[in-house]
Amino acid sequence: MKNVDLILLAFLFGVISCNSQEMKEKSSVAQDSVVVYDSMAIALNNKAMRVFFQSQENDSIQNVAKSYLAKAIQIDSSYYMGYANLATLLIKQGKRDSAIQVLQIIIDKKPYYAEGLSIQGYIYDRLEKFDSADLKYRQALEAYDQRIEANEDNVNARVSRVFLIMLMQGKEVGFREVEAVLEKYPYDPFALMMKNEIIPYFDREEFLSSY
Repeated sequence: MKNVDLILLAFLFGVISCNSQEMKEKSSVAQDSVVVYDSMAIALNNKAMRVFFQSQENDSIQNVAKSYLAKAIQIDSSYYMGYANLATLLIKQGKRDSAIQVLQIIIDKKPYYAEGLSIQGYIYDRLEKFDSADLKYRQALEAYDQRIEANEDNVNARVSRVFLIMLMQGKEVGFREVEAVLEKYPYDPFALMMKNEIIPYFDREEFLSSY
């Protein structure tokens, strides 16, 4: 996919679609309350990912990163990025069932966590559990629709939705969908990246092989 690391691409979609917020976020599409996460949990999460990126192929280093994430979750069980990154490490180690379970913990806390639903779908797709994959994809689309309904100008949610539709229905449909987004937001960098850098070089089989 043109020099794009596939696991990191999925992580990028998760970060961007959640507006890259580190310390706080809207707790749900239906509430105005703000969740503030424990600063130590955030620090441990960040430390874990720095360790992980130093050597993604070293199991002992990955286990160190996992231990930091476990501590982060223990300190603040509501800090969903700790769970999300733990799932990423489990996928990297081929522990797909465990990753699905960890993602489900987030989804139980954040029912409209579209990225977690999507990644569960990718794993089921990789395992050729197509009915389960399709269900997760449809739940993720519903979650993106909820975000867009709450904020019509949430372009990142719109473009992440395009990616999922492309995965389900193919590049041609993906191009049509992203063009519709660009008609309204012609200079959005995420939408332009989707059109020019991701869709043209997307290989579904290669993408799913990362899961």
